[in-house]
Amino acid sequence: MANEFGISLKDLSESQLLSLLKEGNTSAKVILKQKYRNNSVKFLKLNNLIKQLESVGIKFNSLYETELSTHQVTAILLMPKKKIKRLPIRSLMHPSHNKTLNDKLSRVWWEEKLQDYEKKIRYKSMTNVDGVDFTNADIKKIRFGIVWINSFMSKNSKIKFKDSCLSNHAKLVFLEDGFSGLYKIAKSNKRQLKKYFSVSDEAINKSFFELASLDFRDVWEFSFTPHDRKKIIKSFQMLGFEYHAPVSYKNLPIYYLYNNSFNMNIHKLLMLYKAGYKKMNSASILRKENEKLLNSKGIFEVLHKNFSKYKG
Repeated sequence: MANEFGISLKDLSESQLLSLLKEGNTSAKVILKQKYRNNSVKFLKLNNLIKQLESVGIKFNSLYETELSTHQVTAILLMPKKKIKRLPIRSLMHPSHNKTLNDKLSRVWWEEKLQDYEKKIRYKSMTNVDGVDFTNADIKKIRFGIVWINSFMSKNSKIKFKDSCLSNHAKLVFLEDGFSGLYKIAKSNKRQLKKYFSVSDEAINKSFFELASLDFRDVWEFSFTPHDRKKIIKSFQMLGFEYHAPVSYKNLPIYYLYNNSFNMNIHKLLMLYKAGYKKMNSASILRKENEKLLNSKGIFEVLHKNFSKYKG
């Protein structure tokens, strides 16, 4: 019996398997080891890469190699879970796709689900999908997109930033006592903090203070142009994400923000992804209501200096 969506290992290139490996996919690790077993040079390079990934905190499931057959490992990689099949086709947008394909995917209405197009993808006949036609080359990339998002959505990782502006303890202070609580525990820059707090609302701007980090600042201030910033805020606003989408959509990759209407560059979203803003729930910092704070000079540094190491 053919795999759902017609996906097979033949659809995945070595570079795609390596990209899955680099994000901690254990199936990709086992399949690549099997693939390189008779090539000592590639096998050594692969083992070195795996050690490097593990040294930075990526964990692979050892049971895949000791308890599962190669067939089972491959099935885990290629067979999308039920919750994946219920996702929108547009959730497959990804930096590895070309701009034309991402533009096509972004034009498909969010209610067009993958499960409704399983046969079309399997038999490479994706014409008139909400008015959009996909080529055979597009469909090959779409199949990788399904494998990738199946892997991505299987992880239960929490939002975690290396250089968060507020420590977890400081966030608790903010949740319990608001700006007055933060002001009390601040050690310096109180005049600046008072200024930032005076133009903020504890409820409306809650997402900014919970999600701000120096990692975000580095992308926002040094890699995004003023035009990029306006486009991505507008995209979040137009998506109406907080109003029409199921709660589960908050776990979609941040690439879901891509919008062809604004001629966006998906590699700018990749920068946020690499900075730890991987899922749509972390994209809430981009709410229109946060725009003034996002563009306030020095706010990230002042918050980080006062609250990043606070332990209560």
